[in-house]
Amino acid sequence: MREQRDILKNAQHVHSLPGRKTDAGDAEWLGDLLRHGLLKASYVPARWQRELRELVRYRRNLTQRRVQVVNELHKTLELANIKLASVVTDIMGVSALDMLQNLIAGQGTPESLSELGRGSLRKKKDALCQALSGRVRDHHRLILSQHLAEISGLEEDIEAISVEIVQRTQKYQELIQRLDDIPGINRRIAEVIIAEMGIDTKVFGDNPQRAMAWAGVCPGNNETGGKRRRAKVRPGNVTLTTTAVEAALAAIRTKKTYFRSLYQRLASRRGHKRAVVAVAHAILKPVFMMILRGTSYQDLGLDYFDRLRPKVVVQRLTKRLHQLGFEVELKPKALPT
Repeated sequence: MREQRDILKNAQHVHSLPGRKTDAGDAEWLGDLLRHGLLKASYVPARWQRELRELVRYRRNLTQRRVQVVNELHKTLELANIKLASVVTDIMGVSALDMLQNLIAGQGTPESLSELGRGSLRKKKDALCQALSGRVRDHHRLILSQHLAEISGLEEDIEAISVEIVQRTQKYQELIQRLDDIPGINRRIAEVIIAEMGIDTKVFGDNPQRAMAWAGVCPGNNETGGKRRRAKVRPGNVTLTTTAVEAALAAIRTKKTYFRSLYQRLASRRGHKRAVVAVAHAILKPVFMMILRGTSYQDLGLDYFDRLRPKVVVQRLTKRLHQLGFEVELKPKALPT
């Protein structure tokens, strides 16, 4: 019998038979599968990629923790009847921080605090004065100061981790710049994609569909009796899935792009969530092909689906005009000489 090399396998894919779930039973079942060559090794990234993953995921955790503390600060302000968030877009902005610092120090009246507003907030002095007319007690000031100190510390930690990530991804600067051209993707999202998916497409057999399934942006299969039923998205890399959805939410707000057109086309009949996942899939697929081929991103355009079937578009619009009571006569546009 030939020797079998040690491999790492996802136990979810080779779980034991029902009713035999014991450690000994699992070991026997896995050994039998290994002898018959029915086990495929899990994807284990290179060392540099594993280290970059840890840094990227830790930065994500710090960012989520900062959001949580900001929400707690907002809650404390509401308990003190300070409605600053109803007037200021970002309570962690420069003007809002100045107001909070003076509020914690017990200095100034609502009228004087409203004078600290900058930019467009200067036109909202009356609203700021009403929003700052609360009942801030000593324990509120203590809690608010603790929140601000914690937020400041988290921001310093996030900045330190970001500097380290930039240094480790310096050799992939050209790839990051090309990925940054894709609507919805910025440098941080590009760093997450490199850390999670990597730059070696051979681990996915140079097949974008396998990569999309591994990323968790492909629909599941639920077919029986020749009928396809609704199925949830297949489980995949959670960090990459959430990052792709984040990029999709930004891309659908970018005007005159293919992703916005795709979202509008699907959301009307499949709903917002399914359309966003479809856009996430449409974003990651060109990312994979750009890494594979070393090419740049070319947007298909907002009118891609119209150009795909122009006759259908003409028939639909003509029918709509007839329904509105208009007679339509179509003539081909003369080509410029």
